[in-house]
Amino acid sequence: MPPDGRLPSHVEVSALCRKISHDGDFATIIHKGDEDRGVIIIEIAEKGQFYAIYERQWSAHGDYCWAETIIPDGPQALAEYRQKRRRSDPDMWWIELDIAHPARFIVDLTTKT
Repeated sequence: MPPDGRLPSHVEVSALCRKISHDGDFATIIHKGDEDRGVIIIEIAEKGQFYAIYERQWSAHGDYCWAETIIPDGPQALAEYRQKRRRSDPDMWWIELDIAHPARFIVDLTTKT
């Protein structure tokens, strides 16, 4: 564990993937990043259709929060954004979730304390 007590990125990603699988949905690691400090980006889909992207960010309050990243409509824009992020931050984690109730998942994700 890092000296500041935060969970390493690979632990959080692993827990998220296990939870999604346990719920009967699908989680795929698209890009594996730095095990300790990599930014985590979640691409959410429902039945294969893009729904939203959320990124774990460090908040002004000294903890993590999840913030939505707005991507223009269309698969080309999503692919370009994915490539741009990989070039600018090779240490990031990109996780794709295909889940049955993305709106409920996002509420749970963004309201945890």
